[in-house]
Amino acid sequence: MTDLLQIVEHDNLSIVLEQLTAFGKPSLFFLPGWHCKVAMNTTSNGVSFDVASGFGMPTALSAAAMCLYRAKDALQKADYR
Repeated sequence: MTDLLQIVEHDNLSIVLEQLTAFGKPSLFFLPGWHCKVAMNTTSNGVSFDVASGFGMPTALSAAAMCLYRAKDALQKADYR
């Protein structure tokens, strides 16, 4: 979680959204509460997955930062057997 706190403290929203484009197609919206989702890039036919911040985040930056943290975490933990 330290990485997440560093993102929120040191980056701005446009930087985080630009970083998310390296993983796929990000979207950010208000429902009430902010929510961010990335349709992750995949190279396999018929394979897709999304990474999301969760609903009700207090700021747009915190939602995008959570999504970035989870995208990095998902790829790091991926099992490539």
